[in-house]
Amino acid sequence: MGSVYLLRWILMAVLAATLMFTAMACGSAEAPTPPTPVPVDVAAIVQQAMEAQQPGVTAEGVAGAIQSALAQQPGVTTEDVGAEIAKALRAQPGGVTSQEMAGAISSALADRPGVTTDDMAAEIAKALRAQPGGVTEEQMAMAVESALKAQPGVSQEDIQRAVESAVGAALEARQASDDALAKAVSATAPIVANPNGKYGGTLNLGDYVFPNLAFGPYEEPGTLHKNVAPIYGGLIGFNGETKDIWDIRGDLADSWVASPDLKKYVFTINNNATWHDGKPVTADDVAWSLNYMLEPSPAIRPTNHLLKTYLPHGGTRALDPRTVQLNLGLASAEFLPVFAMSYHFLYQKDYVEATLAEGGDFRWEDQIGFGPFTPGEKVNDVSFELFKNVDYYKDGIPYVDRIKNFSLPEGPSMIAAFATGQIHANSMHQITPYSNAEALQLGLDHGDKVTVEFFAPNGPVGLIMSVHPPFDDVRMRQAFNLAFDRHEFVEVFGAGPGTDAIGGWFGADTFFGFTTAEYLEMPGFRRGPNGEKHPDDIAEAKRLIAEWEADHPDGFTNEVGTDHYTYIPGEGHSFTTMTRISSNKVAWAELAVEQLNRFLDIDGAVIPIDSAGGIERYFDKSGPGGAGSYFFAGQDQGLMMLPNILTSTIMNLNPTTGWQTLMPEWFYDAHEAQKVEADPAKRVELIRKMQRFLIEEDPGPLLTLYQQSNSVTWSKNLKNFNTPPNHYANMMWEHVWLEE
Repeated sequence: MGSVYLLRWILMAVLAATLMFTAMACGSAEAPTPPTPVPVDVAAIVQQAMEAQQPGVTAEGVAGAIQSALAQQPGVTTEDVGAEIAKALRAQPGGVTSQEMAGAISSALADRPGVTTDDMAAEIAKALRAQPGGVTEEQMAMAVESALKAQPGVSQEDIQRAVESAVGAALEARQASDDALAKAVSATAPIVANPNGKYGGTLNLGDYVFPNLAFGPYEEPGTLHKNVAPIYGGLIGFNGETKDIWDIRGDLADSWVASPDLKKYVFTINNNATWHDGKPVTADDVAWSLNYMLEPSPAIRPTNHLLKTYLPHGGTRALDPRTVQLNLGLASAEFLPVFAMSYHFLYQKDYVEATLAEGGDFRWEDQIGFGPFTPGEKVNDVSFELFKNVDYYKDGIPYVDRIKNFSLPEGPSMIAAFATGQIHANSMHQITPYSNAEALQLGLDHGDKVTVEFFAPNGPVGLIMSVHPPFDDVRMRQAFNLAFDRHEFVEVFGAGPGTDAIGGWFGADTFFGFTTAEYLEMPGFRRGPNGEKHPDDIAEAKRLIAEWEADHPDGFTNEVGTDHYTYIPGEGHSFTTMTRISSNKVAWAELAVEQLNRFLDIDGAVIPIDSAGGIERYFDKSGPGGAGSYFFAGQDQGLMMLPNILTSTIMNLNPTTGWQTLMPEWFYDAHEAQKVEADPAKRVELIRKMQRFLIEEDPGPLLTLYQQSNSVTWSKNLKNFNTPPNHYANMMWEHVWLEE
């Protein structure tokens, strides 16, 4: 039991004892004369109680717990509490030793697992608030002292009964609340086989980046989730059988209900769900998975930054074998669409713990999930396959017998595979190694074989800048930010009217972002009187670079891996930078380099690198000069345009580790404040302040070039497929079939 747990139990015990003894004292006309006070070492009492608990209890944790529990009582400090309890105990007429008190508390706390710090804090605060006018230190002292004086001798059993009574009341109140919430769950329509579905065949997918060779739970980058999501599955997901991109339905969960304040969710899981090894899927597996995913340290969880905005570590627990409760730290209507993303698949607790005990070798062929497919053969850098789970708990699905993912990292090869009918879809839906313009042409040339749709907006496109000099200086970051002609990027890479558009990180014309008209008045986005790049932006960029140059009169050179940045007085600036070969990334970087030369006389060269190698460099944690480092590179962010996703991604963007430390303190405060702000107008004000800072003062992690649409391409032979809300959704493939 943790230290915070323990002290809140102790506080509850003191409160319960006070109330019980006070009630008993009310029947006594005259309190007996106390004997000479015997000093009691309160610190020793608490220490002994702590030592009787499981390891991990510290004095610092105890102090913090007291402070947290009493936070709602103005004027009462931890010192006040300690002094007054000690004072009251010294007035006790004998009979209670420190050893007895420690033993009683320890005994009462035994076999009481599952009570969270939030539960106990709420109970304590509720009890204190119930006192008229609040509880002052004097009142607390008088109540404790009066109650103890009224007893001729309080035994260890008395204290134990008082503690157990308080603990029992808290548990019963909590369980009653949970039971009421769980009973409110109404059954939803089960996922059933479509009567028009066709069985059999192999679903061939184009994979723009091949899976890594390590499959530790929640340790793979998000772009590789597509490889394991069909093996596992989550509690809920987006309904791929409708065109409504926000339609959410159960996956493992048959149904769920939220408390009125949106702070608790109770999910009822399918009674027939089993893991691939035949063991039943339980609520304990679900709770363990989500808590493991959200472990803060030392575990690496590259993609938990979206979920941890809402769900704290330890916030999930099983109510019974088929029911799990999520206690959120943030009430938000955005929680369900975030949770429905395929990021949040679940693991079998026994499998993970056994593998970790044996050394942690999570091999592809040994993966155990409850999803519609099981792992098959994997040929590195060529292909991997999945086979139909014949014991899948959802009757009648999946339809296809096998999925085969082919590594097609080059745009022309994937386009040719679609055109010739060799693949049915792209594994990541909206991430392709070809451009939107090429996708549009693919649809025009082969409309009899493929369907091409565009989903917009789907997140920002831009250049990631590293923490290496010269970009550790805000003047250089902002100079580059001002120099780009965003309108030219839209004109070059747009796939038609209404697809791509200018806009910053938070998009254009969203309810929380700036309008297109507002962008046209802002530095870096505005245009000159004749539609050209605005001359004032170029002038300001040159001024900032000149300031930076003045601080480097002897020149400047920095080399990072294959990248370098050089400034020699009289010869100008030159640089090289790596960019991944996927989508338009190389083309974005090449146009950016050309614009820097055109507007700022900076010479640059792009070094294309395979996508898997580029991802390794993005996620390298070696710091400046490490093998994975780079200066800047083209990158898109395929996101749902929701405020918490956008702000959390800025604050936790893995490829730009280190940028977070460069943001001003108010930026972090605004990030946290907007998450809990209930007034929409105030929330928008906070988000726009953050966005204006990124545009006008410091772009931070990403030089946003434009807001992209994404192409989604699939074969006419692939049925029951609909465009998902982003490329991290609907990765299960259980609902589609083939008609050759």
